[in-house]
Amino acid sequence: MNLNATILGQAIAFVLFVLFCMKYVWPPLM
Repeated sequence: MNLNATILGQAIAFVLFVLFCMKYVWPPLM
């Protein structure tokens, strides 16, 4: 298993999670 691929995958997943939170979680709280 390539370590860089794992880190890249986690980074992409984290970015998608942040975008999801900004789009669906933040507006009701603001």
